[in-house]
Amino acid sequence: MGKINFTISLNKNVYRPGEIVSGQVNIGLLESLSFKAIELTYQGRANVHWSESTGSGENRRTNYYNGSETYFNNHAAIYGDGAPAGSNLNTLNAGQHVFSIQFQLPINLPSSFEAYIGHVRYSVEGKIRRSGVSSNSKTMTVFTVLDYLDLNQIPNVQIPVGRNDSHHLCCCCCRSGPVEASFHINRAGFVPGENVTAHASIENMSPGGFSGIAEENNIVTNGPTHLQASSPLPPANIP
Repeated sequence: MGKINFTISLNKNVYRPGEIVSGQVNIGLLESLSFKAIELTYQGRANVHWSESTGSGENRRTNYYNGSETYFNNHAAIYGDGAPAGSNLNTLNAGQHVFSIQFQLPINLPSSFEAYIGHVRYSVEGKIRRSGVSSNSKTMTVFTVLDYLDLNQIPNVQIPVGRNDSHHLCCCCCRSGPVEASFHINRAGFVPGENVTAHASIENMSPGGFSGIAEENNIVTNGPTHLQASSPLPPANIP
């Protein structure tokens, strides 16, 4: 068997859930090639793994955890056995051959994600299936899926939100005037890249004072990311 140049190229690298993934399968041959089928596998899959340790010394124990999810795993023959009529031939002549491909992504998909504890990956794998397994030719390309959140579809997300609180400082039998605080942001929902501007007011009606003010940001995103930060009072930026 002569050298085979077998690649998959997509029309773009980033897709939204529900979009059509499209591109080309490119096969370059120095001589004619006989095979059973040229097949594609479109796959979206997540894997996670981590460990937790307890105790110390001889009593130290480590438990290992792992899990996986498959969002889609679709197979299609584009040429040869199982391909549509007119493409069900089992030979390609020497030269360059290009096959157009497309596949529609499911609607509900998580965004692509890479971390040391796991990943969410999307790929297209191609295989030229021949009579012996060892002689199969394979290629693969990966692409990114980014889910989106339409804040216009979430009720009350544009309404300002906040909290008011009050505390009395006590010393033995004495009770001082209250320390009252008010904290608000201009709306309840934000998208990545926006600044979150906080408005705070404090009224100290006690005889004592305090050394500073701290703000804690607890931001939960619409995806596989949870971010906690502690910073001074100026606006926090969603990464």
